[in-house]
Amino acid sequence: MDLQACYVIIGGGIAGVSCAETLTTLTNESILLISGSDVVKVTRNVNQLTEALTQFDVEDQSASEFESTFPGLAVSTGVTVVTLNPELRELKLSDGRVARYEKGVCLCVGASPKTLDGAESAENLVFTLRDMESVASLIEKLKDARKVAVVGNGGIATELVYTLKGVQDMVWVVRDKHISAAFVDPGAAQFFINSGGLTEAGQKKGATVIKRLTYQSQNGTKKECQGAALGPDWHTKFKVEGPNGDKMPNIHIEYETEVKRIIKRGETGFPAELNNWPVVLELTNKSLIGCDLVVNAIGVLPNCKMFDGVLDMASPEQGSGIKVDKAMRTSADGVFAAGDVIFANWMKEKHWFQMRLWTQARQMGCQAARAMAVPSSVSMFDFSFEMFAHVTKFFGFKVVLLGLYNGQKMNPGDWEALLRVTPGKEFIKLVIANGKVQGAVLIGETELEETCENLILNQLDVSALGDDLLNPDIDIEDYFD
Repeated sequence: MDLQACYVIIGGGIAGVSCAETLTTLTNESILLISGSDVVKVTRNVNQLTEALTQFDVEDQSASEFESTFPGLAVSTGVTVVTLNPELRELKLSDGRVARYEKGVCLCVGASPKTLDGAESAENLVFTLRDMESVASLIEKLKDARKVAVVGNGGIATELVYTLKGVQDMVWVVRDKHISAAFVDPGAAQFFINSGGLTEAGQKKGATVIKRLTYQSQNGTKKECQGAALGPDWHTKFKVEGPNGDKMPNIHIEYETEVKRIIKRGETGFPAELNNWPVVLELTNKSLIGCDLVVNAIGVLPNCKMFDGVLDMASPEQGSGIKVDKAMRTSADGVFAAGDVIFANWMKEKHWFQMRLWTQARQMGCQAARAMAVPSSVSMFDFSFEMFAHVTKFFGFKVVLLGLYNGQKMNPGDWEALLRVTPGKEFIKLVIANGKVQGAVLIGETELEETCENLILNQLDVSALGDDLLNPDIDIEDYFD
C-alpha cells in the first residue's frame, strides 16, 4: 500500500528526527518519517551551554517507540528513496511503493563513508566506522587482534585512537601534519599528545605551570613569547578492547601520508617479510604497515546521487551535496533538505561555516521544520547559523570550538592567536584580528564559553587588554558585563 502524509521526512538520523520532532510542535497535520533502519537517532540530555552552544547525547531508539511518543507521526522503516518527482509530489521507494506528500518533503538522507582503494578485496579485514552496528562488528574482530591501523584524521578516528585498548600496537595514518586537523591546530594537537596519553601508553603528563604565547597565523611573523615557552561520545557506550583487556597500546603516527594500496596476504605484491600479518597497507610515503585489522575513518560523501538532475547540486570542489538556502529549501518547490546531505548555498554570516557534524544536522533539521510548517518565518534566520559553535570530547577533554577558531575565511597573516596552556588541564586559544576576537578553541573545563561567544558576536575591541585577556589572575568577564 502506498504512503501519504501532509509532510514526509526521509531519514532516521539526527536531522530527520529533529525535523520530525519540531514539526509535531508546529502543526497538527499528518507527518510521515521514512527510515532505512528500524532504529532512529534521538537527542537526549540537551544542555544549552550558551545562546549558540548546545551539548547533547545521541541515542538509538526503536522506530516504534519513537512513533508512539508523538501523536500524528507515523514511521515507516526498512525502505529507502529511489527517485523523487517534485511535480507529482511523490517519491518512489525501494520496496516499489510510492510515498506522496501534500505540503512538503524534507530529505535527510545523510552521507556515506568514503572507501579506501582496495578495501573490497580485503573486506573482512577493513572496517568502516559509521554506525553502532559497525562498531559492534569491529569489537568482535578485535578479540584476536595484535595490531590495528586506523586511517583518518577526523572526529571518529580521534575518538577511536583514544578509546581503543588491549591491542599491542596501533598505527594512526593521517594525511595532515598533525592529528585531529579537522578540529584543531598543531598546538592543540601537541597538547592532546602530551596530555592524552599518546606519548607514553597509559601515563598522563600532569603539570601546573601556565604558559602563555602570542603568535601569528601561518606565514605571519612570530611574536615574542610572554613568560615561559609553550579537537558526540559514541565510544562511551562500548568497551573497544583487544585481547589484552584495558592495556594501552603502543601508538605510532604516520603523518602526511595516505593509503595507496591494501594488499591481502596471498595477493600479488604482498611483501614476504610481513607474511605474519593478514593485511598490509602500502602508504604514499612508501611505508609498509602490516596489521590484523584496518579501520577506515576517512570521511563521508553526501547521499545525493538519486536526486541528481532533479535538484541543484554543489560540485565536488564545493563539497558536494544538495544546494539549499537558509530556510533549507532546495531548487524544487516543496522540497527541503537538511543534515549531511546538504550544501549551505546562502550568504553566510561572518563567523559561521558548514561542517558535517551532529550539531549542525540537528540545527538544520529544526530549521527545515520551521520553514515547512510556517513559511512566513523564513526571514527569521536561526541564531544557530550566526556563529559556528560545536562542543565535543577528545582524549578525555571537553572541546569547545567557536567562530573562526582556526582562522577560517581569513588570510594567513591577517590574524594572530593568543594562547594559555596548562599542560594536562587546559588549552585556550583566541583568534584575534584587528583587535577583535574572531574565534576560540577551549579545551578542558575553562568556563569561558559564554564570555568568548559574546566577544565574538559583539566584536568588542580587546586590544587595550593585550595579553591580560587570558591572564588567569584576571576575570575577563568583569570587563564585559
